[in-house]
Amino acid sequence: MTTHRVITERDVRRAASDKTPAIDASGASVTPSAFDAARRLGVVLTGVRGGDRQARSSGKPRDARPASVAAGESTASAGHSPQPTTVPTPPAAVLRISVGADHGGLALKDAIAARLREIGHSVNDRGTTTTDSVD
Repeated sequence: MTTHRVITERDVRRAASDKTPAIDASGASVTPSAFDAARRLGVVLTGVRGGDRQARSSGKPRDARPASVAAGESTASAGHSPQPTTVPTPPAAVLRISVGADHGGLALKDAIAARLREIGHSVNDRGTTTTDSVD
């Protein structure tokens, strides 16, 4: 069975705490949370294929192989040697999110809804709006 390497947020945090400036992501998939952590912590992911916006915005791990290799070519025929790259900023994606809670979770629901709106998402509030007990 062939295994596929995945770079996760944990790997990026470990590299940052070990003072490792870069992670070789050639041939690996990189999770969205790993990209976010790398940008936040200043860790460079090398060998990452840029331009795969669909995989990044959909929340799926991005394939870090060069585009030609991912398409089936060998690295020798592709003539590509991985270059260090900076972590790309993901495109903004507006999500429609429903939130709800009973009277006990009203404060948390409102805080979450406010934060989601703040970062640009559409929020549909499905919960109660008072702290009165509802049955």
